[in-house]
Amino acid sequence: MSSGPRQRVLEWVTDEQLRVATLVGLLAIPFIVVPAWGTAGETNTVAGGSVSGAPILLSGFIVGYYYSDRPTPTRQASVRTGLVSSIGVLVVYLGTAYTTILTESVEIAIVASVLTPILGLLGVGLTVVLTTVAAVFGEWFENGGAPGPNQTQSDGDAAAPMTTTESGHTTQRSRSWLFVAAYGVIVPPALVYTLVVNPEAGPGVAVVALAMFAMVFGSVGTLLALAKDIGTLGPSRTARWADWRLHVLGAVGPAALVYAAAYSQGVSYPPGYAIFTFIGAVWLVAVTYLACRHRYTGQQPKSGSPAG
Repeated sequence: MSSGPRQRVLEWVTDEQLRVATLVGLLAIPFIVVPAWGTAGETNTVAGGSVSGAPILLSGFIVGYYYSDRPTPTRQASVRTGLVSSIGVLVVYLGTAYTTILTESVEIAIVASVLTPILGLLGVGLTVVLTTVAAVFGEWFENGGAPGPNQTQSDGDAAAPMTTTESGHTTQRSRSWLFVAAYGVIVPPALVYTLVVNPEAGPGVAVVALAMFAMVFGSVGTLLALAKDIGTLGPSRTARWADWRLHVLGAVGPAALVYAAAYSQGVSYPPGYAIFTFIGAVWLVAVTYLACRHRYTGQQPKSGSPAG
């Protein structure tokens, strides 16, 4: 007899291997909500609110440090912590949306009602990414700055079938690179339409909304797909260009710098600048990774089934 949704959620939360990661995420929630709650009730606060990144980064660092020498992959633990702590982000977003709906005009209230779920999903995705990046530093700190994952950690790709490329390198078959390549193709026209064409009315507005949705969530998915594909590279996964943590830092670092610069200059909405920077940085990371992978294998990455 299959377990119900409640039982599955309980098993997910109480997973022995990720218990510490879950606990750290839960402890981060009040430190996310309390500092932001004072602005949630202000009438001049836009829907989405303002969330401090310090608790998110600290929780990620702690998890990276703790899981660096344990069988559970640090990446998996940091994603769990990010998902749990993002509950605090959702609480802040809902609070600011509630204030906006009560205090603003009907038109703005409708816009806030539509944008809040989208902003909430974006907040969850960015929280997970920031937690993962911070976990990189925690793992590096514990390992004394040594690159690469701890050798005692398990890898879900270890059982994937092996293949030998035309250049003589041994890799595992993977389809994850297809997602990375798709992101590389979609982003340029989507950015041009969003930033250059930028329709202000009509069906074009819906196209822009869909483009933003695809680019933002596609960027997070691309980083996850990239990390998964790196796990299939065999001996080459230890190369500098195949270190997934450097790719994550290369994507998030520029966005963090742009956010800090925009905030210091008093820009009205710094996250907007950071989001577009993040999208562009992930695109550059994706293109660079695919170029390096193609050079390593001597051909397009194989995704076919093993020969019978």
